[in-house]
Amino acid sequence: MITNNSRLLILPQWHTPNAATRILSLCQRRLQTDWMRHFHHPLLLLETFVDPQHFHGTIYRAANWIIWGSTKGFRPRQRPRLPTQRLA
Repeated sequence: MITNNSRLLILPQWHTPNAATRILSLCQRRLQTDWMRHFHHPLLLLETFVDPQHFHGTIYRAANWIIWGSTKGFRPRQRPRLPTQRLA
């Protein structure tokens, strides 16, 4: 019932006023419809993560997203690699 917006990038040559908030709005509306069609229940929460060391999250604030809190981040753990053995 929760989905994640992992990235939103607007390249400088495509920058126009209000483009980011418009894109977020269109995606949110489309996502609600697609989610209901695929999973047969409403989507309750959209989330995203902004690295405050590199970004301010201005477009999310402009689009009325709510700051829920901070996280320590997540990095997938790699399984230890085992040496390959040649079978005789």
